[in-house]
Amino acid sequence: STENEELLNNRTIFRDDGVVYSTTNHILMNAKADFTATPTLRSYNGIPVLDGLIVPYVIYDLAVRCGITCPLEPLRIIAAVDRAVTANHTQNKYNHFHHSMTTFVTAVLNVEPYSYDGTQWLVAARKRVSILADTNQLNGYQVAIEGGASVEYDTVQSIYKSYPSMIGITLTLVFLLMGCFFKSIVAPIRSVVSICLTLVFVFGSTVLVYQVGVLNWLHLSSLSSEYDGNISFIAPVMAFSIIVGLGLDYDVFLISRVLEYRLDGYSNHDSILLGLEATGGIITAAGVIMAVAFGGLLLSESLAL
Repeated sequence: STENEELLNNRTIFRDDGVVYSTTNHILMNAKADFTATPTLRSYNGIPVLDGLIVPYVIYDLAVRCGITCPLEPLRIIAAVDRAVTANHTQNKYNHFHHSMTTFVTAVLNVEPYSYDGTQWLVAARKRVSILADTNQLNGYQVAIEGGASVEYDTVQSIYKSYPSMIGITLTLVFLLMGCFFKSIVAPIRSVVSICLTLVFVFGSTVLVYQVGVLNWLHLSSLSSEYDGNISFIAPVMAFSIIVGLGLDYDVFLISRVLEYRLDGYSNHDSILLGLEATGGIITAAGVIMAVAFGGLLLSESLAL
């Protein structure tokens, strides 16, 4: 009816025991002003469609009141589905019951949720929820947009929030350990600078390959910019850890040998040459092995690899 439609549109619907049928309708419709990927949701009555037929709000309300023991099968099915997507009755340690005060709503976007557009919608919708909460338009209820792509988005945000701290702490430890081992201020500075230069080269190459597309002529999907410059969020984090580990390992291997020759009485120049001669072949061979091992991942179709 017109009255029911007016009640459902952009309003919060309550059941007798206080259940919120829909606060997301108002949130999604307002988020549409911020981002065009918002689904065109006009109304929400708990279970909008059953077996291809639109369920009026009056029928839905009747089914909920009748419950899962309702003698009429259609109403019983609606009540069962409603219970599946609504928080169950719980009892706390004080024997106080909380009667179904949480409702779960699935929003299906008209874009890929894991894409850039889907992420932008998530940010816009959460921003709208925050604004509604700050202006007391949620009537005291809490609304959270979780699950699916939001889990990955929150994970990425959490990782990269701590990423600068991780880099700073790691490089500080490298500086202190190298300084204590070699009893020098120059050696740790050299190690930190060389690691930073390697990282700049790696991340710069990533931009050139996956955003600029300088290697598109190879026609390899793993070295192509066809994915709009996107790479797995874990790649830069893992690259930093691997580069620091391998770079510092071979750096200590080389510098320690140079130090041994210097302590044996050789000049600085001769110590460097002898150190390179003694370790150069081993380090080069190890580098080739690592290049072959990691280079094989370029043949994978998985962007994460």
